[in-house]
Amino acid sequence: MIEAPIQDQWRPREWLGPVAMAIAAVVCLPVLGFLVFAARSALPAAIGALLVLIVLRVVYHKPIGEWFAKRRAARENYRGVRLHEDVALDPGHTWAWLADEVVVGADDLVPKVLGPIERVELPAEGRHVERGQTLFSVRHGDRVIELPAPVSGTVVGVNAALREHPELINANPFEQGWVARIRSENLPEDRRHLLIGRKAWRWFRDEVDFLFRSLPAGEASDLYRRIDDSAWSTLVRSLDARRVA
Repeated sequence: MIEAPIQDQWRPREWLGPVAMAIAAVVCLPVLGFLVFAARSALPAAIGALLVLIVLRVVYHKPIGEWFAKRRAARENYRGVRLHEDVALDPGHTWAWLADEVVVGADDLVPKVLGPIERVELPAEGRHVERGQTLFSVRHGDRVIELPAPVSGTVVGVNAALREHPELINANPFEQGWVARIRSENLPEDRRHLLIGRKAWRWFRDEVDFLFRSLPAGEASDLYRRIDDSAWSTLVRSLDARRVA
């Protein structure tokens, strides 16, 4: 079974419950306590319970849940290129899911510009890497993209399924297409060099816009077909220039 480390992250509908309870605790319970103290009767308790139910109803209201889902979908797909909201980005186009062991993969622009990935060169387990060094590479035909490590540390696991199914990166780069796990040496320091949250989204959007402006008109699904040899050489130099020494 292929692990998908990112899919266990919270989704908007899932964190609505804790948010609702927090709102109820912060807003409703103090009011309830005051009413009970002031009136010393069962009526304030009933009013407080009703307030809690109203808050829960509003938060779980279907249109509101759908709005959250649409907002997330808009943040995770720009011009046909996907970006997972829960990951940090490295300017060299690797992503990092920041946990005790940092999960690393290639962002969705990599398979979009390379095409159907035919081979993935995985790092060796136990290997020590410095942030910015080549961690793994992906290949389609005679075109190869080398991807840097977003953090420094020791490789403690790899996605062996990619040896037989490199296309998993094309299908789902942020879940089944993850590449390696790294035990970070100094995650707080490495975080300073990563793009997180809105900063990551703005940067990624600019990268996509720049790429689309540089190529003939078309869709993201056939982006790689519109990259000739000259554009490919320029693209590879651009990726190399983003490496952190």
